[in-house]
Amino acid sequence: MPIADIFPLAPDYGIESVRDASGILEFRAESGQVFQRQSRALAWNWNIPFLDRSRAERDQAEAFAASHAADVFTLRDSITPRDYTVRLVGQPSYRELGYERFEIQARFEEAVGELVLTPPQGPLAVVDPAGAGNDGTGVTITYYGYGFSAVGVSGLSVTVDGQATALNPTAPQEFNLGLGYHTVRLEGEFASFGAFSYVV
Repeated sequence: MPIADIFPLAPDYGIESVRDASGILEFRAESGQVFQRQSRALAWNWNIPFLDRSRAERDQAEAFAASHAADVFTLRDSITPRDYTVRLVGQPSYRELGYERFEIQARFEEAVGELVLTPPQGPLAVVDPAGAGNDGTGVTITYYGYGFSAVGVSGLSVTVDGQATALNPTAPQEFNLGLGYHTVRLEGEFASFGAFSYVV
């Protein structure tokens, strides 16, 4: 299971982060009006330094990168703390600082649609179903992110991305979903509904 493989080195400070907007398509009509369409989910790209590392750490990173050149795997952020499912963009670069000491630079891309090894707990965006636009039979919530948590679902039926889902009415429900757009449909009695939140 590739996501069970964790990149062996912990990142250092100095990370460069940018959202990949290559999936935003833009065209201009004859009138001059600009239209945009999103063809793929936005994914984070990180350029990460691993500073002043030993020869053993360099070799470890090189071996891992070579064996996962075409795979997804887990990048663990120990500061947040949070796991990300990623792909390598190219191969790491290595700069010799001195005897048996190296600086490593690697670029990672968030893997859209893939599950994460440890479902993220935040940051959370919270939706109030009462104000989400009840159409008379239920509420449809569409969001961009990872999984979600639902609390107090007694009397509700839930459909996640078109699939009916069985829920425990007395315990919080955690759903580990891949990064992307998700649609959750809640139908039934909302009087006892506690909260709906999703991870961004």
